[in-house]
Amino acid sequence: IDIPISTLLTIAQLQTTRFDRYLVLRGVAVGTDSVTYALTPNDSIDDADYVIPAPGEDYAWILFETATVVSCMEDLAIESYKYDVSSIKQSVSYVNTFSLSPALFGMVMTTGGADSVVPRAFNQGVNSVDILVQEDKCKKEEQDHVGTEEVGILVLGRIGTSGSTRCAGVLNEFAPTRSP
Repeated sequence: IDIPISTLLTIAQLQTTRFDRYLVLRGVAVGTDSVTYALTPNDSIDDADYVIPAPGEDYAWILFETATVVSCMEDLAIESYKYDVSSIKQSVSYVNTFSLSPALFGMVMTTGGADSVVPRAFNQGVNSVDILVQEDKCKKEEQDHVGTEEVGILVLGRIGTSGSTRCAGVLNEFAPTRSP
């Protein structure tokens, strides 16, 4: 692939639960033909917490270019971004205006500390969303993360107008729930 590595980002999701502990998946090294991920346990101050016996956990992942905007024939739009994010909220404006709040997928792509941290989205609308990174509260009460982390964001939503690219995609829109 003839794309600068600095423009690539990844989104991944654990597919198994082989170990009874909280694990956060981070994309820590992105290349044009491979991605290295790290599993981070809660407030990982003990090196033994990082030991995951074989066969480990399974995960699914995608790799794509940042600053991408695709308008699909199916009235869908895909946008991608990469930001340095801290525990202070920052607003992200979309290129498109979506019919409804779009689906957001995000992943921390660095390991700026030993604490477990995830991207959080709120105040989501059809034109923008606020994001920050937040730590868990398992071993300490505060959730503010020291420093910044690189976060990749994939936005997928309905725009109500047809684009020129055939994406062969379907988007099912559901209201979020608090429990499964």
